[in-house]
Amino acid sequence: RMEDDFNLRDELLAACALLGRRTVTGEYVKGEECLESLKDLQQFLHRDDPSGDIDQPESFDESGHRVQKKLPWGLHRALADWNILKNHILPLLEFHGDDPEVLYECMVVMYLMTQLPPKPVFLLDDEKGVKAHKTKLYGAAIVPSFEGLAMMKEQMAVASHVLTVMMKWLMEPLQHQGDERTEAETVILDLSLNLIRNLLQLTPPIETGVALPASLKARLFGAQDAMVQKFADENVLDLLVLLAQNIEEDENRNWNLLLLDIFTLLFVKEDPAEVIGSADLERGEWRTSLRKQELLTRNPKQACLAEKKARLPSRHQRFAGTFRTTTENGLTLVGHKHEGKFVGNAHTKKKLTGASKRKLGEAVLHPKDQVGRTEALVAMDAAAQSFVSVGFNSLLGTVAYDFAMESAALVKADQDNFAALSSWFMRYHRLREKGRIAALPPRPKTPAPQEGKEGESEKKE
Repeated sequence: RMEDDFNLRDELLAACALLGRRTVTGEYVKGEECLESLKDLQQFLHRDDPSGDIDQPESFDESGHRVQKKLPWGLHRALADWNILKNHILPLLEFHGDDPEVLYECMVVMYLMTQLPPKPVFLLDDEKGVKAHKTKLYGAAIVPSFEGLAMMKEQMAVASHVLTVMMKWLMEPLQHQGDERTEAETVILDLSLNLIRNLLQLTPPIETGVALPASLKARLFGAQDAMVQKFADENVLDLLVLLAQNIEEDENRNWNLLLLDIFTLLFVKEDPAEVIGSADLERGEWRTSLRKQELLTRNPKQACLAEKKARLPSRHQRFAGTFRTTTENGLTLVGHKHEGKFVGNAHTKKKLTGASKRKLGEAVLHPKDQVGRTEALVAMDAAAQSFVSVGFNSLLGTVAYDFAMESAALVKADQDNFAALSSWFMRYHRLREKGRIAALPPRPKTPAPQEGKEGESEKKE
């Protein structure tokens, strides 16, 4: 059997068709060969080619037709294009999550689907052209992978009951300590943590030199906010903090580097000042701070600037904002609004104005919802406070011990994560302490002793 790209895609599509189907009532009925099909999907994803043959010269078949080149990470792309996660995997978890075999196999498929292509290996004797060629091949695979990852994040964030099923599945292993935890339960926890880590990825590794398009970055950051909010609602963030708190236990010790990676992905891309400022404004603490009220009285200009700085828009709106356009046909378009700038001549401007007027009757403009961004920052602030209180010292202490003992499990990224996470939380803690001190009431002024009365009292004595 010829195992070219097309045959593999056809077989992959056949395996997806055997997973199950939706009924008229909206329920999902799993197929008779559902478990076998899930295992087949895992085998296909394991065999996916991360490089393809796009760097090879063009070839022709016996009929003289040009043979289409195999794309890198092609099977992962196919599953994303066919929307398998939304149409099959998530419904299986929602309607058949009580079946432990289905749950486990679905989790493995999700883990493999969210994996990124392996990083290119640069050798010491590689010439500049060879390194550029490897980077080009990696970029051809990583950009579509992040497009699929952004879509999976969005689908996970809006899926109902999926994370609830997963958390119920993890409750029993978490309650077992020491020898009570079986090897199968350890595998379940390890799989879940790796899946969480995959879902929190935002950018390619820095050492690869691959940059994502700006539109894809914006989509990833928006999906990340939704994912963080979902994790907070389903107590996933509390689970991570709990594991960090108990990381020194023997049954949890092997996950310290994985948790370090997860917390780095969760926090380091954010600005601690923005996290704290959004959480404080959401709770109304700017108005309740007596020191800030005193600042408003003494230096209104400086206080006004400070409040405006605290209310800065999120990174998704720093270019004059975004808007959504919903047409009568139900099509939703997202665009950017550029204020104070026009490109083109006056003749072009008149044409654009006329076209805009004609479209106003069939389109409705409304500002993009920013509640998700604020809620995500508030959830991150709550998780950061819990992590600082109970998990920071224990987690980073075990990692520092691994560095001292020169553990074989360490890689270069662990050192970078350790430095980045430590720096982020030191800054976060310092800002929190400044806010706590600023919220204290002003000290009462003690009356200065009067010299005349003191002299009179000495004479009387």
